[in-house]
Amino acid sequence: MSPAFFILLCSLATYACRFAGVLAAGKVRPNSAAFRYATCVTYGIIAAIILRLVAYPQGPAAETALEARLAAIAAGLLVYFLLRRNVAAGAWTAAGVFVLINP
Repeated sequence: MSPAFFILLCSLATYACRFAGVLAAGKVRPNSAAFRYATCVTYGIIAAIILRLVAYPQGPAAETALEARLAAIAAGLLVYFLLRRNVAAGAWTAAGVFVLINP
């Protein structure tokens, strides 16, 4: 089978899940236990990925100093809390600081 077939199959699966999410989103209350659980799992996954990237970097990141990675994380956390727990702002800040420290 061709790669195009598998790309199409994966695309259909992705969009089917997105469509199901759109249908279910209107029925989920933001204060429900299920929503709080999903939020906690999401934050846990983000924290685990960040820890793995900092503690056990691979590829070009492995050649950077631990101090540079920790400084980027500290800057990202600072912005995250200063901007009322804005995950995107914290992540972009950490990435920007990391790039600036490691040209």
